[in-house]
Amino acid sequence: MGCNEFYFFEETFTRNYFRATINGLTSKDSINLLRGKKIDNVSLNFEPSQGSRIKDYIPTTYVSLHLFSNKIFEELEKNNFSGFRKVPINLKDGNSNNIEGYSLLTVTGKCGKTFKDEKTIQTLPPITEFGKAMDHYIGIFFDVDTWDGSDFFMPEETGFIFFTERVKEVLLKLNISNLTITNIKDIETIVS
Repeated sequence: MGCNEFYFFEETFTRNYFRATINGLTSKDSINLLRGKKIDNVSLNFEPSQGSRIKDYIPTTYVSLHLFSNKIFEELEKNNFSGFRKVPINLKDGNSNNIEGYSLLTVTGKCGKTFKDEKTIQTLPPITEFGKAMDHYIGIFFDVDTWDGSDFFMPEETGFIFFTERVKEVLLKLNISNLTITNIKDIETIVS
């Protein structure tokens, strides 16, 4: 099995979709929380950040923290996927009303460090008409021998959540709005 068979997700930044935030976290705390570690003096109380359209996937102001409806977690559990846990949270809407039925995704599966391949560098056109073309690495890779075999897993020292083809198929069948799935071989990162 090669790196071409793994995926990750991110939000689509659809207008007016609900996004949540949690106070009192550093970026490092958010990665530790994603990995299922307890953070002292932080309760899992999520508040609205922007938008009002609540869907099955709720992104947060922390790129590494993701909230999913329990309906999605039920599908993941029904398929016996490994390497994740759902953590109960408190979630409020813009009117301070409780939003029931959501949990935080934490990831227990692991792999070694990621790397980029110099041979994949491409100059990509600007995203906006006022931007400039920039060099990007195409793809993120890891030594598959370092992967623990979990369906959900995280590389060392990153907030990326990778998952298997089986997980991808289930997520696609669920037709989750505001969520896009990308093969890790297609991830674009700026060459710095």
